[in-house]
Amino acid sequence: KKIEMISRDDAGKPGDAVKIAEELVVNEKVVMVTGTFLSNIGLAVTDFALQKKVFFLAAEPLADQVVWEKGNRYTFRLRASTHMQAAMLVEEAVKAKKWATIAPNYAYGQDAVKSFEALLKKAQPDVEFVVKQWPALGRIDAGAEVQAILAAKPDAIYNVTFGGDLAKFVKEGAARGLFKDRTVVSLLTGEPEYADPIGADMPEGWIVT
Repeated sequence: KKIEMISRDDAGKPGDAVKIAEELVVNEKVVMVTGTFLSNIGLAVTDFALQKKVFFLAAEPLADQVVWEKGNRYTFRLRASTHMQAAMLVEEAVKAKKWATIAPNYAYGQDAVKSFEALLKKAQPDVEFVVKQWPALGRIDAGAEVQAILAAKPDAIYNVTFGGDLAKFVKEGAARGLFKDRTVVSLLTGEPEYADPIGADMPEGWIVT
């Protein structure tokens, strides 16, 4: 059968995403909704899918809630969740005892830190999380975040930032020696769309998904 794709921009706003999904289903008579990028957008459309009983294929949102706590029979996800990606990194992370975390302060970051902490404590009960930094998505004050992590003197860092926030964190961290002699495990950073823009500034030795 021929497939017609109708595309809309949610502008990174959950309310806009739900309005658009409503318009696509009611006016355009679409038989499925797909896409969304940020996890808070994905969660909003997940709830919409349940209310309207329409198939939703979540392309990018990684928060575990999308298919667990707030999941429903109409929502499916393409990618490995924050829990599964954290599990990939824990296998290498058990070598360090004192940890710092830095993650964007919304569903994706919160779920990613929650899963990593639980999995690492299960694998290594004496592990300690000495500082957790929660920059606002897209508004990271990288210098302040790096200084806060340095002050806590962790052995290792769990990074969940991505995109522009990741680039700023890498730049400030490298300039202030944050990554020297420290293990860094990092969600998403190995993916080309996030690694390529950093280019030659990418620190060596990070363990990434």
